[in-house]
Amino acid sequence: MGVHWNTLWRRRIPPQTHKEDTQKTPISKNLEENISKLKELFADSSDIVFHRFDAGDTKAALVYVDGLISRDLVDRDAVRPMMNGDLSLPPQRRMNVAEYKNVTSLESFVQSILSPNTGLLIDGDEEGYIIESKGFDRRGISEPSGEEVLRGPREGFVENIRNNTAMLRRKLKTPDLVIESVVVGRKSKTYLAIAYLRSVVNRSVLKEIKERIRQIDIDGVFDTGYIEQLTEESAWSPFSSYFVTEKPDVTAGKLLEGRIAVICDGSPHVITAPHLFIENLQVSEDYYNRTLHTAMLRIIRMVSLLITVILPGLYVALATFNSEMIPTVLLLGMIEERTHVPLPLGIEMFLMLFLFEVIKESGLRLPKPIGSAISIVGGLIVGQTAVSAGFVSTPTVIVVALTAVTAFTVPSLTESILVFRLLLLAAGSFFGVVGIICALVCIYAYMANIKRFGVPFLMRLAPIYQGEQNDLIIRAPLRHLRVRPREIVKENVTRQKNNEKE
Repeated sequence: MGVHWNTLWRRRIPPQTHKEDTQKTPISKNLEENISKLKELFADSSDIVFHRFDAGDTKAALVYVDGLISRDLVDRDAVRPMMNGDLSLPPQRRMNVAEYKNVTSLESFVQSILSPNTGLLIDGDEEGYIIESKGFDRRGISEPSGEEVLRGPREGFVENIRNNTAMLRRKLKTPDLVIESVVVGRKSKTYLAIAYLRSVVNRSVLKEIKERIRQIDIDGVFDTGYIEQLTEESAWSPFSSYFVTEKPDVTAGKLLEGRIAVICDGSPHVITAPHLFIENLQVSEDYYNRTLHTAMLRIIRMVSLLITVILPGLYVALATFNSEMIPTVLLLGMIEERTHVPLPLGIEMFLMLFLFEVIKESGLRLPKPIGSAISIVGGLIVGQTAVSAGFVSTPTVIVVALTAVTAFTVPSLTESILVFRLLLLAAGSFFGVVGIICALVCIYAYMANIKRFGVPFLMRLAPIYQGEQNDLIIRAPLRHLRVRPREIVKENVTRQKNNEKE
């Protein structure tokens, strides 16, 4: 037990070493030899273009991926100046491109044109030239469908990593913001950006995240979900080690609290760490609206979370074991409704929850117009028909409907809610209210023992620090939010000077 968890974690995955990284093929002075090697490498790829041209009395060739670069930019700023420019200058000096870099190996040349950029080879040179010329179609910046707001910024991250880092820079115009680049994936060569504030970040957490990302050894990474799963402490935990968002303002707010963001090229979802439980009950609008309104909404979210997790199990427990706790009039109505239902109440509730999840999943996977119709028609017809046929009782349908609606107030906890809802349903079905209470105590004890990168998952709830309850269930006025989470930042805790005005 004396071995630290991080040591065990590092032993689990060997360091990333690739044989191809140590074998470099130098670029030849002979243009045709280089083109021959590249054509052999891309033997069956019809989208790799080799465009030969004469730069004065020197032969040259452009190599690029069709559809991923701007042909107009390359023709205007590279090819024409090289063909018609001052012939006394070397061909590479005639280009009007803002920036280009030199590479000396074919492996680096190939990786650069797949990034994607345009590669230039000149006969007689032992170097290749990489021209920045990305020109593929990109999705426009829009409001994320899963994080819509009534007040506040509506822009969301997109699939292009440079657009995402630029949006983050617009929010935090300070040289204190550091954005480091990392490449992961043996085949995909996916770019990651690790963002943090130099003066605020917890160095031990930053080192740990970098080390875990460095240990990733996989063929391809296409979303931050890969990073989330490959670097988390426990793959079987119902709670993620990272908070997921698509909004730049949310990410900037997390960075200001000392967290670290990981951005993946090709994904609009950004993950931040360390992740605290209380983050799931907070939304960006909480900091744009007034205090009383925000307080009421947070209380609604907390109550909704308790309802969606506890209500099915509690209903079964009360109706099966502790019916004396139900008002007499309501109990008589429930007994009358269940007179013709053949299934035990616990199984009935489980089947209805299962049916709801099936309808929800089918609605999500189908095209939107069809999915909406399936969800509405399925919910109405199946529920009404099941009650009319006597397979389920009306109170069960009401409980499931209320459970479903309240779950939508905390969408970031959808996975965890499903697990604990079924756990409490089983406890209530077998042991009644006592089983519900024991299960809740076990869940809280489990959550209290979780740490995310050394930070308690229930921080602000347990342990409790003075001044940090101002942004708990009830958000205090902004002038009172003076400190950052102590367990996250360790140092530089103060983020706002005292303001005595009330």
